[in-house]
Amino acid sequence: MKQIHRATLYHIRLPLVQAFRTSVDAYSMRDVLLLRLEVEDVEVWSECVALPTPTYWYETVLTAWYVLTDHLLPLTVQEPFETREELMARLARVRGHPMAKAAIEMALWAYEAVEARVSLAQLVGATRTHVPAGVVIGMVREPKLLLQRVEKAIEDGYRRIKLKIAPGHDVEPVSMVRKMFPDVALLVDANQAYTPENLYALQLLDEYDLLALEEPLSSGTPLRVYADVQRQLHTPIMLDESIATLADAEYAIEVGACRALNLKPGRLGGIANLLDIYRLACERGIALMHGGMLESGVGRAYNVALAALEGFTIPGDLAANSRYFREDIVDPPFTLDANGMIQVPSEIGLGVMVVEERIQRALFRTAMFTPKDGRVSS
Repeated sequence: MKQIHRATLYHIRLPLVQAFRTSVDAYSMRDVLLLRLEVEDVEVWSECVALPTPTYWYETVLTAWYVLTDHLLPLTVQEPFETREELMARLARVRGHPMAKAAIEMALWAYEAVEARVSLAQLVGATRTHVPAGVVIGMVREPKLLLQRVEKAIEDGYRRIKLKIAPGHDVEPVSMVRKMFPDVALLVDANQAYTPENLYALQLLDEYDLLALEEPLSSGTPLRVYADVQRQLHTPIMLDESIATLADAEYAIEVGACRALNLKPGRLGGIANLLDIYRLACERGIALMHGGMLESGVGRAYNVALAALEGFTIPGDLAANSRYFREDIVDPPFTLDANGMIQVPSEIGLGVMVVEERIQRALFRTAMFTPKDGRVSS
């Protein structure tokens, strides 16, 4: 049996290098929830990927803090457990909240990697030692500035560019980028900003040789409607937040709602759920990309390890720490090599060290839980 002796949740605030804009939001600061579990004599870290606002997903930093501190973490430390599956089954009495649950589930994977004396990438079955770096460029209304940012990203070595788009801000910026950079691997993300009535605008994007059109249709759009739109587009639709479960993925593939998937363990409830969908997609010939949620270096370490799986064929949202954060919280930092690749950590466990001094500089609040005393500080 295993016992979690202490669980500590940290809410930190990391300034971004520049404001990040989507069709619905803008951030200049990234609120991050970090979880440290002390299991037996092993310490592991994970990250909850919830955003400040419920515009991408219903969970937020505030709701995740509440669910973790008032419900999930007290249950987590309450009793010993035999396996990760057993502990996650205990947490299933709390309905929903996959981002909050994923923070615990992913930490347990890191613990298993330490116990097995392997890297996280090895534990999940990844074989690649390097993964191609991709960058996300938020919405930029000034054309000259947009082109400058894309040019700088390419100069920095990024192998793939993702542009955020919205109705009225789609064909023009995409055409400008494609004209100036005809050979760059390019995809776009609408963050559910369109409706089927906008189909003509989406069809115009077919001209620009895009890897994928990510989440174009409004939240709640039935997957059969997505299938109808996909049949009228040459560009593959990539689904992200429309897929919450393995059953969703099975149905989407069955009806032809997409030809690509963006998988994120932090949104899917953890690594086990991601791997289930990953295996299904590989069997059915669906292209895969590993996404990102503006994670700190802790979350980025998980993303890089998983993106090293062979089935992730589209370069993911995997950037250097310095691309987004003025000061990240891990060493060594993730950087790009001369070929635009990021090295997959090969050290035992997560492969990065959390620098607690940096956490203290960014700290907003914290809560600690032990089996004997419950919540002991906040």
